Amino acid sequence: MSLQDKVENVAKELAKKYDQEVVDVEFGNNKTGQVIRIFVGSKQGVNVNTLAAITREFNKIAELKGSEFIPYDFQLEVSSPGLDRPLKTWRDFYRNEDRDVRVTIADNDETTKTFEAKIVSASENEIVLENDKNGKFLLDLSILKKAKLIIKF
Repeated sequence: MSLQDKVENVAKELAKKYDQEVVDVEFGNNKTGQVIRIFVGSKQGVNVNTLAAITREFNKIAELKGSEFIPYDFQLEVSSPGLDRPLKTWRDFYRNEDRDVRVTIADNDETTKTFEAKIVSASENEIVLENDKNGKFLLDLSILKKAKLIIKF
C-alpha cells in the first residue's frame, strides 16, 4: 500500500468519526521539512475543535505505528478546503449546495464556455445547476474544466 493510501485511509477513519469527509490529501515541503496536508469538510462545515481533534488523533496513530506508517518526520496540517478551492467531484458540489459557482466546461473540440449558476443538488448520478439563462440543467463532470465558488461579501 502506498504512503498516500495509508494516510488517506487513516484520515478517512478519523474524519468519519467526526462526521466529516476527506476532501484531499497533499504531500509537500516547507522550510522545516515534509508536510502532510489533510483537507476535511462536510455540508455542515467544520470547526476548529474538530480540526484539532483529528490532528491530535492522527499524530497519535502515526506515533504508535512508527516509521512503517510514515517513514520520515513530518508536519501535519489539517484544515477545511477553503472557499477558493476548486470543485472537482460530485461530493464537492454536494457540500456546496445552494451556493453560486463559476463553471468552465469544454466541448469535444476543447472549446470552452464559462457561466455562473447556483448548485441546486448533487448526487453520485447527477449535478443539477440553475441560472436565469438556462433554468435548471445537468452538469456533466466529464466536460468540467474548472469550478469555483463565487464568494459574495
